[in-house]
Order: sequence, then C-alpha cells, then structure tokens
Amino acid sequence: MTVSVAEYLGQSVTSDQVIKPVVAEKGDVVPCPFREGPCDKIVRGKKPVCSVRDGSGTLWIVCEHRLCATSPKQAPLTNYQIDVLMAVAKTIWGVQLDRSEIAVRREVPVRTKGRSPSKADYVMVPTPQLRSREPQVAFSPVILEMQGGGETTNTGALSKLVTKWELEFDNAPTNEQLSRPITKVSPLETNAWRRQQEQFLYKGNVATHSSGRLVFVVGAKLFDLLQRNLANTTMINLRDGNWTLALIGVSEANSESVTKFGVRNSVQLEIDSTRLLFTSYADFVQALTRQGGIDPQLFKGEFTNLDGSTISLG
Repeated sequence: MTVSVAEYLGQSVTSDQVIKPVVAEKGDVVPCPFREGPCDKIVRGKKPVCSVRDGSGTLWIVCEHRLCATSPKQAPLTNYQIDVLMAVAKTIWGVQLDRSEIAVRREVPVRTKGRSPSKADYVMVPTPQLRSREPQVAFSPVILEMQGGGETTNTGALSKLVTKWELEFDNAPTNEQLSRPITKVSPLETNAWRRQQEQFLYKGNVATHSSGRLVFVVGAKLFDLLQRNLANTTMINLRDGNWTLALIGVSEANSESVTKFGVRNSVQLEIDSTRLLFTSYADFVQALTRQGGIDPQLFKGEFTNLDGSTISLG
C-alpha cells in the first residue's frame, strides 16, 4: 500500500516547472486549473492534491473536479473541459466532430416516480447540424457520468507529507521530494465503485427508457476493477451495433499521443483504446447481479440461538 503525489494544483510532479506551494488559508479563493471556479480543496482548508499514483504508477484522481468538472454550472466551459467532452463524443459516435455539433447540459435532474431526482453529470446530445451531416449514423443522446477515481486510505499521512514539503520550500525542496512514496496509503477503489453501482441501475434505466444511452467515463483503476468483477461473464461487444451502455476508460497519456488532454504542466490524459466496453444495458445489469455464486456452506455451521445456547446446523 503506497501512493505518491502526482499533481499539486494542476501541476505534475514530473513537469520541468518547479512547483511552488500555495500560500492560502481555509476559505481563500485560488483558481482551479481545470474549471472556471476555485479550488474546492483550498476553500475547505485541504491540500490541493489533484491526483496520486499507486505503487504501480497508475494514476488515481482524488479531486472531483479533476477529470471534467460540472460546476460552477453556469460558468463557461474551459478549453480543457471541452477537449474532454469532444474526446468522449468522438469515441461514442465514431465520427469527426466540430464543437458546434455537440450540445451539453450540466447537473441535469434525472427524475423518476417514487424518489427524489438525482443529477446526471452531463447530458450530451448531437445537434441537428450533425445529424444532417452524418445521416447514416444512428445518433442517440446520452447521460454522461464522470469518475476518475475517489478517496484514499489514511489521507492524514498524505497531507502530512505535503505540509512538510510546503514548510520546507524555502530550503529548496524539489518536485521529487513532493512525490516521495507514502506508505500505508492506497486508493479506495471498492468504495468508489459501490457509489457508481446505483448510478448504473437508476440512471441507466431512465436513459434507456427515454430513448437514450448511458456512458460512464472512469479512471483506469475503476475500469480494471469492473473487468475483474465481470471476469466470469460474457459481454457482447456492440461497438458497431445497438449498444445502450458504454464504459470508457481514461489513462495517463503516453508522450506521443495525439489525443491527449490536459492543461499546461498537468498530467496529460487520454481515452484508453484498450479500456472500452460497449454493450447492452440490460446485459450489463444482469452481469452485475450474477457476480455472486453458490455458497453451500453459507447456512451451515455453528449458530447461536437467541436464548444464548448454540446449535450446529447442516
């Protein structure tokens, strides 16, 4: 269990640019590099760490605004956000696109009977201009959810290292010192995935019943966790067919990638062509519910009666 800081307020520790600590207090407004708004972590009095790497070097995003922020809802989209959304649109629709041909809404209420509405990160639709230009493509609007990562264990240890680096900055600490491995800290992949499963079941049902599709854009570690969970199931690849659910993995881009997106001096990301799943929403839900097998010992063994005595069953 080891992680290391990958980005500090949008700056990669492997950049040639020397990272400087942020001089700020809780409540201060410092611009976020990835959206038209403040760094929420600094506002809450936390360290502005955007992402970390696990022991294998795989990126794990630890800020909700890092991958493709939805707030502030009324603020203009930044070039970075537009690049991410364009990359997703090209992946799901398979054609070259102009910015004028894609329309989005952010934090859209997803309503159904019997419960309070949830919010979709984005709803993305093709414009009439795109439909007329590519009449042979069966465009469908999509609910688009984004999750690059989540939390880590032992966040105090991570904050302690960053604080030490900040306090020692006048003694010329380097980017490498900020990225020193921190033991007994690891990404909480399972927690992140549990939060997404209801999103699959609820929002996917609304999307498909509304003549749309559900698209999840997730970090590489979350994609791989799902693949492990579904290792014993067969998912039909409907990339060129009538798919209703897509899972799109995002990874750290290699240096030669022409499809990468990021801001200056940040870690560059890209849609990972080796981590794509286009399938049927109904089949996917069945695969999720069939992960459990038969446990013949579950209801056998030593039990305690409610009167305090014990009984052996089986």
